[in-house]
Amino acid sequence: VELLDNTPIPDITVHRIAEIAGVNFGYVNRYFETRLNLFATVTDTLADAAVVQLRDNLKTRIPNSKRSSKDVPTEVLDQIRLANVVIATKRLRLIQYLMASGVPADRFAAKSKETFDLAITIGSQLGLDEVHARAGAIRFIAMTWIEASLAPILGITSEELNTAFSLGIAEPKSTSRPKKK
Repeated sequence: VELLDNTPIPDITVHRIAEIAGVNFGYVNRYFETRLNLFATVTDTLADAAVVQLRDNLKTRIPNSKRSSKDVPTEVLDQIRLANVVIATKRLRLIQYLMASGVPADRFAAKSKETFDLAITIGSQLGLDEVHARAGAIRFIAMTWIEASLAPILGITSEELNTAFSLGIAEPKSTSRPKKK
């Protein structure tokens, strides 16, 4: 995971991973068989870390007494999402690399679904109905993945992304349009 911070994924070797972990290369190679299997396992570890971090951030930023969607400002929820961006970015980069290398997408489905279900549960705990909890979870995950993958490419800041999502996609109503007869 540390190597993902400053090493391109294709340049990460099993030898380097074994060296950092302080274990024999043969042991790592025997256990995981391929570098891709090792990376796929790391994506699971990152998903688990994201779940733990999400729960910890909720406990820290939203006291139990204020766990109602009416009491939690959108900015707080966005701060919680942003706290997970680092982990999500690493996982996203690995998944994209692995899929480009031929690993099927369904390899990552269970852990991704677990995170999605947790986000829905959190929405429900905040007082949202099922439809709004699902929509909130989709928004949360979509914003995180957009920030992780597209924002750096497009030069979009976290603030711009949060503003765009808070505005929604509905066209603003204008009174200056001529009415059709």
